[in-house]
Amino acid sequence: MKIMPYYLCILMTIFTTTATAQSGIKSTESKQGNPVASANNQPADRSSPLTIVPSKQKVERYGYVFFDINSVSPYTNPYNPDDIRIDITFEDPNSNEVILPCFYISGNPSASRWQGRFTPRKTGRYSYQAKVFVKGAMEGKSDVFYLTVSDSNKDGFLHLNPKSYYFMQYDSGKPFRGIGENVCWNPRPEEDQTYKYEYMFSLLGANGCNFARVWMCPWNMPLEWTGSGLGRYSETAAARLDTIFSLAEQNGLYLMLTLDFHGVFKSVKDPWGGGDYWTTNPYNIVNGGPCSNPSAFFSNPAAKNIYKKRLRYIIARWGYNPHLGVIEFFNEVDHTYNDGDANVPASDIVSWHNEMSTYLKSIDPFEHLVSTSAGYKTIPGLWNVSNLDFSQTHPYGTTDNIYDTITSHITSYNKPYVTGEFAYSWENAGTDGNHPAYRRELHMGMWRGMFSPTPILPMTWWWESFAGHKDWDVFNATSTFGNQMTFDGGGFLVPLSVNAGTGMETMALKNSNRMFVWLRNNTSSTLSSSTLTIPSLQNGNYEVKYYDTWLGTYSTPTLISVTTGVLQSQIPSLTADKDIACRILKVSP
Repeated sequence: MKIMPYYLCILMTIFTTTATAQSGIKSTESKQGNPVASANNQPADRSSPLTIVPSKQKVERYGYVFFDINSVSPYTNPYNPDDIRIDITFEDPNSNEVILPCFYISGNPSASRWQGRFTPRKTGRYSYQAKVFVKGAMEGKSDVFYLTVSDSNKDGFLHLNPKSYYFMQYDSGKPFRGIGENVCWNPRPEEDQTYKYEYMFSLLGANGCNFARVWMCPWNMPLEWTGSGLGRYSETAAARLDTIFSLAEQNGLYLMLTLDFHGVFKSVKDPWGGGDYWTTNPYNIVNGGPCSNPSAFFSNPAAKNIYKKRLRYIIARWGYNPHLGVIEFFNEVDHTYNDGDANVPASDIVSWHNEMSTYLKSIDPFEHLVSTSAGYKTIPGLWNVSNLDFSQTHPYGTTDNIYDTITSHITSYNKPYVTGEFAYSWENAGTDGNHPAYRRELHMGMWRGMFSPTPILPMTWWWESFAGHKDWDVFNATSTFGNQMTFDGGGFLVPLSVNAGTGMETMALKNSNRMFVWLRNNTSSTLSSSTLTIPSLQNGNYEVKYYDTWLGTYSTPTLISVTTGVLQSQIPSLTADKDIACRILKVSP
C-alpha cells in the first residue's frame, strides 16, 4: 500500500474542508451515540478563520443536524464566550433570525474544533452562517450555506399547554403527560453499581414511563468541580451527559435536568453525613471563586456572569435535544433561605431566578421549559417569577392532600405545579419490613396525581430502593392507564362530578366523549355493594371498563344504556384501602 506524502495530505485536507463547507454538497453523517464524531476533524486553513461542515444538508423537522467547525482564532479559555465564542446564525423559512451558540471540543488557539447542534422546528429552506467573536468583536465568518428541512411525524420540544394544567404539549400540538421518577445520579463507587442510568432508563421505558429527573452535582456529571478551575468544564462529565441523553432518547424518556442542589452552599453536614460542599465549591473565594460566602453567589455580579456562561454552554451542547424536557436551576433552593449557614435573603433568591431565567430564555432557540424547586418552605415572590414556567415542591409523607397542594399552587400563582419528589418518608428508603408502606404511597401518589391538574405525575424519590424491591409493576400499571388517558384526552380534561356512596374516595375527569374515574375504599371494611353514579349525561350507550390499578388489567367491558341522563354502574367489591379505576366511553347517540 502506497503512503501519500505528508504535505500532500495536509493540502488535500485543507482543500476538502473548505470546499465541502462552501459547496454544501458533500455531507458527513455523525455516528449515532457519538455526537462529536465527524468525517472531517482537520484544522482550518489560516487564510480562512472558520470552516463549517454539516452532518447533513437535508433533515426532517425536529430531526437534528451537527455542524463541525474548525477555527484558527486565538483564545485563552475556549469555554469563556467573553474570550471567544462561535455562533451559527440561521434565517428560517419565515425570514426570522435564529442564533445557535456553539461549544468547544478540542484543540489549541491556532487550530481548534467546535460544534453546533441544531434541531429545526420549521419546514423549508434555512440559510446559515458561522461567526467567530474574539473579545466581543467579530473576527471572521463563513460563507452562507443552506439547509433543507422536510416535514416529519416527529413531535419536537415540550412546552406548556395554554389550555390545560393536566398536560404539556409538543411543538406538534400533541399532548404530553410525564410519568416517571427521580433517577438523580449514578450509584457512587462504594454503592451497588446495578442502578446506573443504563439499567434504570431501560426499565422505566419498558414499563411505559416517559419522564425522569436527573441531577448535575459534585458527584454526578460535575462540569465545574473537577479542579480545572471555575469557568472550565469537564469533558468527562459532558460526555457522560451526552450518553445520558442518548439513553433517554433510546428509551422514550424526557428529562428534567437539575443544574445544582442546595448542598453546594452548605458547610454543615446533612442528616446523611454529607451535603457540605461549600468548602469545595469553585465559587468559594478560598478556591479562587468570587464569593466570600454562599449568599454572594446570588448577588455578586461576577458570580452571576460566570453562571450565565455555564447556561450558554448547556444550551449549546444539549439544547438541541427534544428529550431535554425541563431545565431546573436548583433542587430545594429553599434550604438556602433563612437556613443555617447559607441564610440567603429571599429577595436575592428571587432576583437571581428572575435574571437567570430571563437570560436562559433569551439564548435558547428551542424554548425549553424552565423551573426550580423548593422542599417545603415558601420563598416570598419566587413562584411569581414569570419565566419560571411552573412551581415545584417536594411534599413527603402521606399523599392524602396532594390534590389540595396542587390546586392551591395553581390558584396562588396561576401556573402549573409539579411534585418533583415525594415518598412515604424523606429520612430513609425504609426496610423490608416497612417497604409495603413506601410501595402503597408510591401507588397512591401517582394515582391521585393522575387525577389532579398537573402535567407531570408526582415523581418518587428512593429510586434504587423501589428498583431493588422490583416495584416496576406499580409504574407499569399506572402508565398503562395514564398513557391511555393522555391519548384519549387529546390535551383536554376537566373535572367530572361523580358519586360512589359513603366511604368511597372519588376523583374523576372527562373530555368530550370519555370519562375516567378513580375510586378507593376509604373504610376499614369491604365495600361490596357500591354504585357509581354520574349525572348530567347525554342519553345513549356507554361502554364501562373497570381497571385493576395494581395488576394493570381491565375487566370485561359492560354496556350501559342511559335514558334519564344518569349513568349507574355497579362497582366491583373493594377491600379496605383497595382502589380501582374506570374508563367510560360513549359509543352511540
